[in-house]
This record gives sequence, C-alpha cells and structure tokens, in this order.
Amino acid sequence: GAGLILLGSNIISVGAAYQQSMDTARSVISGINDGTQEANTLFAQLEATVLRLAASTKFSSTEVAEGAKFLGQAGLSVQETMAALPAVLNLSMAGFVDLGRSAEIAADFMNAFQLRGAEVGRVVDILTKGEVVANTTLLQLANAFSFAAPVAAAMGQSIEDTAASLSLLSNSGIKASRAGTGLAQILSGLVRDTEKTTKLIERYGSSFEAVDPQVRSVIDIILEFKAVGVSAAD
Repeated sequence: GAGLILLGSNIISVGAAYQQSMDTARSVISGINDGTQEANTLFAQLEATVLRLAASTKFSSTEVAEGAKFLGQAGLSVQETMAALPAVLNLSMAGFVDLGRSAEIAADFMNAFQLRGAEVGRVVDILTKGEVVANTTLLQLANAFSFAAPVAAAMGQSIEDTAASLSLLSNSGIKASRAGTGLAQILSGLVRDTEKTTKLIERYGSSFEAVDPQVRSVIDIILEFKAVGVSAAD
C-alpha cells in the first residue's frame, strides 16, 4: 500500500523532472521550437537520442536531458547537440562532475574559441588530457580557462596551446583562477607595452620576437621564459 504509493510518487516526480528538462531544451535549441512538422521531427530525434544514451550509460534520462539543455543554451543546434552528447557523457565520467556541469564546461570552451558542435570531441580530448597530465581537476582547469580564454582567443592562441599552458602552470603549483589570471596577465602584458617587454626579455638574452603572442604560441612563450630564467618578479 504505502510503499507502492511512494514508488508511484517517485516515478511521477522523475518523469516530471525529465519532461521539464526536455521542455527547457526545446525552448533554447534553435530549430525545434517553432511548432512546425520539421521541428517536431527533430525534437523527436533529440528525445530518442537522450533516451538511448540514458539506457546505455549510468546517467538517467533527466541528467542527459539536462546536458542537452546546457548545450542548447550555449548555442548548439539540435544536430550539434545530438552529436555532442556522447562526448559530454564521457567528459562527465572522466572528470567526476555532474553531466550538466560537464556540458556547460565543454560549451564554454567551444564558445570561447568559436568552435562548433562537431568539434566537441576535440574539446573533450583536450580537457581529459589536461586533467590527466596536469596536477589539477576538471573543475580547476575550467576555472582557470574562464579567466584565460577571452585574452588567449583574442590573440589568436589555439585552444590546445591555451589548455597546455594552463596544465603547465598547474604542474608548477599555480592552479584554478590563479593560473587563468596569470596567463591572461602574461599575454596582455606582452602586448600592452612592447618597449618595456623588449627591454626586459633582451636583458635575459632573448628577443621580443621569441615571446610575441601575435606570432608565437603561448606554450612557446612560457617555455622561453623558463629557458632564459625570467624571474617571477619580472
């Protein structure tokens, strides 16, 4: 009696949460919210993808729907969202963070470097590699990236080099927001006063050309600083 009522109540609650997540996903993903037959067909395909992934992984249908919602909020199309979801599930498992947060992290990386949904696998590979090779967690790496990415992307730095630089700083004990703000300050400082930078780097026996972020990768710049012995004070 009471047990069956409680079980039924839980099932209804889970179903309502799933439906709410799917409704939100539908409202934020372009191409499936205008009520046309094509939109309804695409939404049905998205829903089938969500349920298939929920059935074949440890994640619930509500969790996968939440992942779809975050990807949609980041501007991914319905086709890009469906293509991105499996990689985002893998990222969540590798980084030990919930699926919604994993989708948000991947989407933030993609938006910062103007990447599209088809490249989410590339982003996930970068994130999981960065977490493995550096003494850091996925959340710390994401935190660092949120500070560094706008400056790095504006200077034409690649997502790979930016992540590798943050990993390098993390291995040196500079993590999370400290790593992100530090990398942003390095890049902006180099171009803000090129005359000062030139004098400084020449004092160490190098040249501005070796650390110019407009033509050199950020990882090469950091390695050049280490090679010539630039002090922390400088």
